[in-house]
Amino acid sequence: MYRAFVQRLIDIIPERVLPISTRPPKDLQILINSELSQIDNLLFPGRKGIQAAVQLRPILALAIATRDDLSRVTEKEIRKAIQRRRKGEEWIVIFPEVAQLKLETKGRHSDIFPN
Repeated sequence: MYRAFVQRLIDIIPERVLPISTRPPKDLQILINSELSQIDNLLFPGRKGIQAAVQLRPILALAIATRDDLSRVTEKEIRKAIQRRRKGEEWIVIFPEVAQLKLETKGRHSDIFPN
């Protein structure tokens, strides 16, 4: 991007959005399910939920981003989601907004940077 536009990507896109992939995952649900499985492993009895909370924050941010009120992820919401999962609720029930997300990729490199 710098060579083409003399701009750095980090100056345009917030750091929390990076990294960007030239090959995004084909199925967003597989990626999210993988993350949630890792979080489940961190929620076993005797483990601290701090690591789970760190991994859960971006997923909760996806759920919140679908709302109209532009709110931020709070510690209370993270704790509540962890408590609900520890009680046996399915992630799809806890995050219905995330369960409905679809990833659609279109275009080619040549569409962005024609010869």
